[in-house]
Amino acid sequence: MFRDSPQRRRALAAKPGSAERYQLFGLDQLAARGFATRHNLERGGPPGWARLVGGAMKRALEAAGGYGGDFATVLASLRTANRADVVFSTVDTVGIPLMLLKRFGRLRPPLVYAAIGLPERLARLRTRRMRRLYAQALASCDVVLAYSEKEVEDIRRWVAAEGGAARVEFVPFGVDVSSFTADGVAATGGVVSVGVDPHRDFELLLRVAPRMPEVAFRIVTSAEHARALESRPANVAVEADLPFDEMRRRLAE
Repeated sequence: MFRDSPQRRRALAAKPGSAERYQLFGLDQLAARGFATRHNLERGGPPGWARLVGGAMKRALEAAGGYGGDFATVLASLRTANRADVVFSTVDTVGIPLMLLKRFGRLRPPLVYAAIGLPERLARLRTRRMRRLYAQALASCDVVLAYSEKEVEDIRRWVAAEGGAARVEFVPFGVDVSSFTADGVAATGGVVSVGVDPHRDFELLLRVAPRMPEVAFRIVTSAEHARALESRPANVAVEADLPFDEMRRRLAE
């Protein structure tokens, strides 16, 4: 299950082997290993009934003090999902609806939920009833994955405080560096930091760079982040809003 966004749809429409498909959380790699894979963005958009029902569910949940998500996309793909051996949620936008549907028995296969920034969303729940519901929903997942050990502990502690127990595992956030080189061999002569999330600690990188003047640093980020990095050491270059194929070309130079 992917978040429905223009960026994700462009990646899905790109040719196999394109750098843009790097954003698909291993979809192509799983298919290459013999897995039959499907996803929730195979159609142009959710049908009218899914938008109507999903919108109503989201509004009702938020009015009751909960945190919503893309119920429409999830509902439109629920029948297909229930024929799967396992469902993998790549982001919270679809993960939250999926875990709630799992809690109420509407999603039957095992659910693997990759959470990104989930503790901040849980902190926005406004009622005890919603906190207990979300704790039960997280417990219904077969596993919740997080990219930081602190986030794992925060989620476990939050669920336990609501009287539940969830299996939450730490998965180190990694980069397949060979995807961004022309010949599949990673370069070793520099440091590259790629990201646009609000917690990206570029300030730390800027403090480290002057201590390593012989090393070239390159930051690939959003235009907003780039504006905040105008004052930087001479060995730090900044690129803003690069398409993945252009990123591959430049990093291979």
